[in-house]
Amino acid sequence: MDLPKKSTIFLDTNILIYLKFSNLPFHEETASVFSKLMDYENKFCISTQVLREYIFSCTRENFHLNYEDVFSDCNDFTNYFELFEDSKEISKTLFEICKKFKVKGKQVHDANILATMKSNEVQYILTANMNDFKRFSEEIEILPVN
Repeated sequence: MDLPKKSTIFLDTNILIYLKFSNLPFHEETASVFSKLMDYENKFCISTQVLREYIFSCTRENFHLNYEDVFSDCNDFTNYFELFEDSKEISKTLFEICKKFKVKGKQVHDANILATMKSNEVQYILTANMNDFKRFSEEIEILPVN
């Protein structure tokens, strides 16, 4: 797979988690791909949804992080990556995506990421969960870590 150069890449929540926790599966693969993307002078972005998902994941029992660490990470992410906040435009785009792809249940979270990307003209997403975004592959380019 050819990696993009000098582009903007959306980071899925799982990427932040795999980069942060070296004991998790996909940590090495994620770090390797992320490093290559950095070498190619790409920029990275996240959304407020990704931050919420990170907080949710890290405060569950299996991560055992204290609140200070979780929110320190979130502050670091907002300093390192461009942060896209929810907006009316993103909501409108989300509604269109949900209708077009017949999105149901928790799939709406992935559809909202797509809406955020489209509203901010981001073409690429880096994720460890390709299946979550396969249905949207006509709209974006998915960069897997594995």
